Amino acid sequence: MECSEPVELQFRTSWGIIAGKAWGDPSHSPVLAIHGFHGNAATFDQLIPHLIPCGEFYFVCLDLPGHGRSTPYPAGVALDFLSCLKDVCRILVTDLKWPKCTLISHSAGAHICLFIASIYPEIVEKVVLLDMFLYFLILNNDEICTRLRYLFEQSFKLDDSTHCFAERCYSNEKEALEKFLSNHFSPISKLSAMKILSRMMTRNRKGDIKICNDRRRDLMPLPIVTLELHLAVIHQIQAEILAITFKETERLLEKELSNLATTRLLENVLGSKMRRMSVEGSHNVHLDYPERIATHISRFLRNEPLCLL
Repeated sequence: MECSEPVELQFRTSWGIIAGKAWGDPSHSPVLAIHGFHGNAATFDQLIPHLIPCGEFYFVCLDLPGHGRSTPYPAGVALDFLSCLKDVCRILVTDLKWPKCTLISHSAGAHICLFIASIYPEIVEKVVLLDMFLYFLILNNDEICTRLRYLFEQSFKLDDSTHCFAERCYSNEKEALEKFLSNHFSPISKLSAMKILSRMMTRNRKGDIKICNDRRRDLMPLPIVTLELHLAVIHQIQAEILAITFKETERLLEKELSNLATTRLLENVLGSKMRRMSVEGSHNVHLDYPERIATHISRFLRNEPLCLL
């Protein structure tokens, strides 16, 4: 069965809206998708049509605050991990009101999903983690004050709207795309990049393309989370977890021993509830080569046996 065209969503907040897009029939099994901190709801545009049969599931992909078409937090308000976690939980509990659901996530968005699965274990039945980073998140106790100082001093520079929002105009889409590609930290195809970029673009009165970036998002992947806290959180998870890592990312992180050690701890704590596999490609496999992972995810969602790699 082919997927229907996605429908745009808006969830009202005290400061504006959190936007999103939905695929499928709302009466079917719900799946909430959370992107990484430099993506938006379009992160899953290439993957969802491959999750066959789409008719079995209803996918809701959110733009986190300050991303995509969602309203940014007001100047002077921190755009941080816990704030985003709270707002996603609010949408899940008070707007969507799903009694049970599955979570799909990419990159640092996976941490939001792990925390949701811990806070609401009675709701979250399955979690898919796509290329989750761990090494930048977990702190040793003697690193906490250093991290706090860095976060505070960076946020001081962004406390007013002049520095908080970086607005740039481009004469055409090609120019905007070239700039996006030159700044992207991981290889990504032009088609995939345009998917992400299209949710960030508006046009001004002159007809130029305007892109407004919330510079506070660069601080989002840096919450104050110790290993002890992280382990205490994941001990509460009851959901089944499928973690798919992308091999080019693995090679980049080989020197980060803390990432490897923390991943092993995660596996040890979750035991048989966590299944892990690795596929070829860079951090954007789900966008550029969704067919490499779609079959594994579909089988996981439908409780079918996995061929772990």
